[in-house]
Amino acid sequence: MKHLGTKELKTPRLTLRPFVMEDAQAMFDNWASDPEVTKFLTWPAHESLEITKMVLESWVFGYESPNHYQWAIVPHEDGQPIGGISVVASNDEAQWVEIGYCIGSRWWGMGIMPEALKAVLAFFFEEVGMLRVQACHDPRNPNSGAVMRKCGMTYEGTLRQAARNNQGICDVSYYGILRAEYDRGSRLLCELNDAKLLGTDAVSTNTPRLAARAVVRNHAGLIALSYVGKYDLYSLPGGGMEDGEAPEEALRREIREETGCTCGSITPLGVVYENRGSQNFVQQSYYFLVEADREGQELELTEKEKQNGTQVWWVTLEEAYRLIDTQDVTMDNRKFVRARDLAARDAYRRRLS
Repeated sequence: MKHLGTKELKTPRLTLRPFVMEDAQAMFDNWASDPEVTKFLTWPAHESLEITKMVLESWVFGYESPNHYQWAIVPHEDGQPIGGISVVASNDEAQWVEIGYCIGSRWWGMGIMPEALKAVLAFFFEEVGMLRVQACHDPRNPNSGAVMRKCGMTYEGTLRQAARNNQGICDVSYYGILRAEYDRGSRLLCELNDAKLLGTDAVSTNTPRLAARAVVRNHAGLIALSYVGKYDLYSLPGGGMEDGEAPEEALRREIREETGCTCGSITPLGVVYENRGSQNFVQQSYYFLVEADREGQELELTEKEKQNGTQVWWVTLEEAYRLIDTQDVTMDNRKFVRARDLAARDAYRRRLS
């Protein structure tokens, strides 16, 4: 996980950007002074432009910190903010953030807030590396919960009389989404399980192990394969993510260790989800296309990898396909390894077509 600050985000209709002091009048006019907007919020409608300026000043000052996230929601056609979306609570140790948002009543029911929230979810999961994003609302304001559901968030429960807003003591309904759930919903290449590969119905309820893997292509157009001599096993390079790592961070480390290359350009290919029920093992692999840079460096293998005769092979695309597709898969775990790599291979083929 790495805080990046309030980075500008773009969607088909919106720009999410840091606030500036010049936004004060639009903020006051468009939402901050409207009691309908603030009815279920924890701060009262602004009674004067000076209050809005004071709030904006504190937000602008906060942008000096990389863990301060406060976006103005600006439609491309208007050029002025019509609402805001921000982090209202966070826990770096557990790697989660809580999102709050509001928008002017004139723009309710237009799908703008779900569009903004989806962009923020993508940012925190794909770039910052958060494990969880949550949000909450007063149950008497069901439209706010509808926004969360439209973005793939799951209702997790209601805490009774747990907060105070402009209506007094209130219940609080919580929604959340995990990075694993986000990626499965947005970039899933395939889902592998015992029923599909082994013909059994065993299922594991374990938390997924996260991994980063890649189709690595060098300047000559050759593809990298990790070869484990002890098991005569070929696979696309990559491995497990360490605590706190975002997928691309883990990828850069794994590719350097296993191929002796650094990563040039990195393009997401998608996600493969494995539930190996008979092995009581669950894994989610993030696959990428990597253009290799600075080739030929010594591999950084563990002692176990060295003992197993791990090497990097650079082969043509056709040979990589053949080696992955035709290797021995009598062992159950090999069936999963081959199936997930073939899914990534097919995603790579689609990019070439």
